Amino acid sequence: MKTVVCFVNFHCSESINESLETLPKTMEKISVFVVDNTSDFSFDKNYGFETKVLNPGKNLGYYNGMNHCISYLGENKIAFDWFLASNPDVIYNDVFFESLGQLDATEYQKTIIAPSILSGRTGVDLNPQIANRPSRRKMKFLARVFSSWLVGNIYISAIHFANKLFKVKNKNYQREESDIYAPHGSLAIFPPSYLQKFGLKHPCLLFGETIVVAEQAISTGFRVRYLPDLQVIHKEHATTKLVHSKKVMGYKGEAARLMYSMYWK
Repeated sequence: MKTVVCFVNFHCSESINESLETLPKTMEKISVFVVDNTSDFSFDKNYGFETKVLNPGKNLGYYNGMNHCISYLGENKIAFDWFLASNPDVIYNDVFFESLGQLDATEYQKTIIAPSILSGRTGVDLNPQIANRPSRRKMKFLARVFSSWLVGNIYISAIHFANKLFKVKNKNYQREESDIYAPHGSLAIFPPSYLQKFGLKHPCLLFGETIVVAEQAISTGFRVRYLPDLQVIHKEHATTKLVHSKKVMGYKGEAARLMYSMYWK
């Protein structure tokens, strides 16, 4: 099994190197690529697997940075079974890669995998990020909410508080493997067939990435599958804070309005 793990750096070299420490050192068929949006990344050491920094010369954003890596793989005819689009603050383990290696790649060639992603702050599983396709009313509401810095941050804080409460009330809650609408954006696992068809091009700098993935999947017979046996930890917010700045909320509002106009209007 050949696995590509891709990170996008935006002033977060320390977090990426911490994540690299948790990748299995004995895996020969793993390649790590870092798309360096801020031209300040360096590997702390030789990790024992293939590593490469790709410098696009400007800030491409999250999934457009991933797409830069996909273009590089295609140009250099680098074959792989899985492409992991990873946040810099995801903590891996050997069991995760063993479980991924046991999957039949041919069976999942039309599947985007959403693993179990435990929040490092609350312990709550961040997947399924969105179990069912949102209604037009919900997307219109979000487009309005994220147009305001204050209202947007209040809404985000309320959602995080609700997730924390969910953990307390449902300590023994077990999620089951299932098809879902969209994965959590901190880690999504793509088969080469999806990337060959779409890449990971995104119409804006940040946010809304997995909405585009979900809509493209629906329209072409791909599925998003939640697999709780694949488990990682997301330390959360190495690249964006829980309370968003006006600039970041501006990106979030732009993405919400664009997703609404592209798929629900």
